[in-house]
Amino acid sequence: MAVVKIVGYDYTDYQSVSRLINYCIDKKKSQGNYCFYNLYPQIAPIEILNVARFFGDDDFEWNTKVLHIIISFSHSDMVSTSMACSIGHEIAGYFMQRYQVLFAVHNNTDNIHLHMIVAMYSFIDGKPVSMSENYKTQFRRFVDTIIDNYSG
Repeated sequence: MAVVKIVGYDYTDYQSVSRLINYCIDKKKSQGNYCFYNLYPQIAPIEILNVARFFGDDDFEWNTKVLHIIISFSHSDMVSTSMACSIGHEIAGYFMQRYQVLFAVHNNTDNIHLHMIVAMYSFIDGKPVSMSENYKTQFRRFVDTIIDNYSG
């Protein structure tokens, strides 16, 4: 069973968001297996911060701007790199109607895993992604269902 970890801390400014994106799409880790939704790769950090600023992020220097979601597949999931990419596209669909999203597949470790970055603020109306426990549980169930469809 895959492990889903949601990290929503410390990504409050251009440098931290840019470092996270660069880490995720690093060619040594991702081998080019990444995708951007509602973002231009070359200026993704600027676009994410501009949406937050446009919708009046009051504590601009302190509020986190992105969620970092890590989905680690177990060996029993039997997920290949191409399957992980397909799973990434489907999981991105959970957010991409309202949020800027990117994901990358890392296959440079013993376990293939996805890194997904989701902008905190909707580009439609500025509403933030919910961080409630209920929302996290619902998201984890969604991820489990998608993975089961691929590995079942």
